[in-house]
This record gives sequence, structure tokens and C-alpha cells, in this order.
Amino acid sequence: MSRRAQENVLALAIAAILIAVIVISFHYGPRARLVPIPVAAFSLILVLAQLVVQNTGSPDDLHVDVLEMLTRRSAREGVASTAAATRQRPASEHPPGTRARREAIAFTLLAVLLGLVLLLGPIVGIFLFVLGYGGAVGRMRWSSALMLSLGVSGVLYLLFVVLLNTQMYHGILPGPL
Repeated sequence: MSRRAQENVLALAIAAILIAVIVISFHYGPRARLVPIPVAAFSLILVLAQLVVQNTGSPDDLHVDVLEMLTRRSAREGVASTAAATRQRPASEHPPGTRARREAIAFTLLAVLLGLVLLLGPIVGIFLFVLGYGGAVGRMRWSSALMLSLGVSGVLYLLFVVLLNTQMYHGILPGPL
């Protein structure tokens, strides 16, 4: 079975699961279905869009560097994308300890996010994490990182505080944050 066929089978399986989630969620109460139905419907739209994109274009067009697409830095500066550079180098040429270093960075970022959420609450913690990650680690412009962090925090606030009317955790630090 070709790689494209495998990806199609996996995407169709995910679509079937999402459809099942939507059908099962209709048996919930009116407030209980506020989250699963929109999330599953949006995810289903993305899966169907992925199916269309991966089956209408050539296989070479499917390699997308999302960071390059969002920041547009690599195209302007003429720098090769890290995804393309990684694909061209064989695994034997990677320096030793690269995987352990990446895992250590990932766990450190996760610990920072968890610490911010515990100290400041989810809205402020996620705002600061997305801002810091986008600006410093993600190589985004600070204005773009600020807009992204405001958007993510705003969506979380609207979803949980306004729509679901839940009391959010405010963190363990005292003060009006």
C-alpha cells in the first residue's frame, strides 16, 4: 500500500471517529454538547480539507514548513527551511545527543507551561507562554506573537468563561491577575 493510500485510510478513520463523536454528542444535554460538537465538526472539516489537498496535488507539494508559512522569514531571507535541510541529511550525520537535547527542550517547555498555569492560572499562563514561545523560540516577530497570544487567550476566555460559564482557576499567586 502506498504512503498516500495509508494517509487516506488514516484520515478516513479519523473522520469516522469524529462523526461518531458528533452523533454520540447529540444524546448529551444542551450545555454538555457545547464543546464536543463544535470541536469535532471543526476537526472533521480540517480532516476533509486535508483529504482534498493531499489527493489533488503532487506528492512533492505536501512538504509544508508551518513556521516559514507563518513568519515568511525564510522566503524573504533566502534561507533554506529546516524541514528541507533535515530531509536532505542522512540520520548518520546528525550530531550525537541531538534527540536527547530536543527531548530535554520539549520537557523544559512543558514544565514552564505547567508552572505558569499553576502560578498565574490558565488564561494568563497560556498568554505568557505563547507570547514567550512565539517571540523567542518560534522566531516570530513580537507583534505577531502578541497577536497570537491575545487570540489564544481570548478564545479560551470566551469558550470557558463566557460560553460555558465556568469559574477559572486563578493560580496560587495572590493578586488581581
